[in-house]
Amino acid sequence: MYRRQSIIFLAVSILLLIVPACKSNRNTATEPYEGSVANETATPSHRGKKAVEEAVVALVKSYKSWQDVSMSFKCKLRSPKNMNVSGKATMIRGRQIQISMRMLGFEVAGLYIDSDSAYVYEKLNRTMIAEPLSRLQSLSGMTLTDIQDLLLGRICYPGATKSGKAMLGNFNIENVDGRILLKPRKSSIDWRYELADTDPVELMCVLVSLGAKGEAVCGYAAPLMTDVGPISPRAMLTATAGKNKIDATIDWSLETASWNKGISPKVNIPKGYRRIGLQQLIKALQ
Repeated sequence: MYRRQSIIFLAVSILLLIVPACKSNRNTATEPYEGSVANETATPSHRGKKAVEEAVVALVKSYKSWQDVSMSFKCKLRSPKNMNVSGKATMIRGRQIQISMRMLGFEVAGLYIDSDSAYVYEKLNRTMIAEPLSRLQSLSGMTLTDIQDLLLGRICYPGATKSGKAMLGNFNIENVDGRILLKPRKSSIDWRYELADTDPVELMCVLVSLGAKGEAVCGYAAPLMTDVGPISPRAMLTATAGKNKIDATIDWSLETASWNKGISPKVNIPKGYRRIGLQQLIKALQ
């Protein structure tokens, strides 16, 4: 049982890293994504173009900077198998992500990412997948900081060094039937953000087209106000590629999160593990 669950966790972790880097020339459908959790108390708005742009700018300006965070989470996987795990995540802004997955009080798998590489490991069979972060960056432009923003439900642009209104200059902003679409002005990847045109504006999801094979969507629950501004307490990842589907939800325990405590970077990569390739992982899942 543990072997199967660990392999599934590896698949989800790798998907988080690889999906944004998939290239496609197909136009993504414009139907609204229904998987996100909108704030039912928010007031619908019917603003004009300028007012919509100002509302989006106000949202990204509400993001406060942070240096580090430590918090627990729960992960529910519905496809390809049903399972529930819990764990702890530690992130240092732009430098490191560490995730420990536990079952029955014992660590069964983990994820470690720094500015150079990404490692995903499972303990029972002592196996590991290692990928250079440069692979992701070369295809999508995404940095470690961008990955952190997407996990927490914040709008970012791959590789952008500026924030706020300057960062939004990389997007075309459209208002379509009560939804605000942020589409990159220049990108070899077919993707977009969708926001609810409410007061205040809320991020609903980010969609990435996988061409004729399907698409990947990360939906977000309505954000909660934290010490560092609005953060979504839930990220919902769904992806389809041919007959394969992954459906997972991550719930962050924001109420007990510790921000900006001066966490020192620590390298926590198991030694002596057997490295397997992505193709081996795919075969194991099949």
